[in-house]
Amino acid sequence: MRILQDWEEVGEAVRRLRTAELPGHAVPEKHWDLALLADMTDDLPRDATVADFGCAGLYALELLARQGFRDIVGLDLSVPWQHRRRALRRRTQGTRYRLYRRDITETRLPAASLGALSCLSVLEHGVDVGALAAESARVLAPGGRALVTTDYWPEPPNTDRSNHFGLPWRILGRSDLEELIELFDRAGLVCSMTHVPAVGKPLVRWGGCDYTFVALTFVRR
Repeated sequence: MRILQDWEEVGEAVRRLRTAELPGHAVPEKHWDLALLADMTDDLPRDATVADFGCAGLYALELLARQGFRDIVGLDLSVPWQHRRRALRRRTQGTRYRLYRRDITETRLPAASLGALSCLSVLEHGVDVGALAAESARVLAPGGRALVTTDYWPEPPNTDRSNHFGLPWRILGRSDLEELIELFDRAGLVCSMTHVPAVGKPLVRWGGCDYTFVALTFVRR
């Protein structure tokens, strides 16, 4: 588990991605998520199937494609035609690049078919964490890895009635992370670090709320 502490970490993530000639993100601080994803998948065989749950702007998928993965899956509740066109272009370049309009808790992917998955800045938008944990465990092969990032503050403000791009939005707190780790563990996904680190100053102010981001990595038993 890691918590984004300051803008120096963001700058370091940008440098790492540029050095590796990997794509970044339109939102500066989300380079941090992509750099962590690159680290998690760096030593995986390139014929492993990898997926991004809640693929949105395709940032994670484009990073995985640039890393050389040849079987890539993206799932989201909305898949615009522009994204489908980009997937088609990748397929003509020899990558099996599939986009599905599906709920990430009911992916319909084959069991034990993924070597790795990411779910970046999605949990805060009304996702059933227990259902996501169960589905992630189902589709990951033994030893498969998952990276989950979300909005975080130890004692979060009440944002349950707020909307973000038409979706519900809430900031997760310390107790939410502890519950998340427990739910994933019950499903068969072990967190690399269960202690919630301390956090300094908030990095982001949005919707009248101050917060930062947390990243958790899991391995399928």
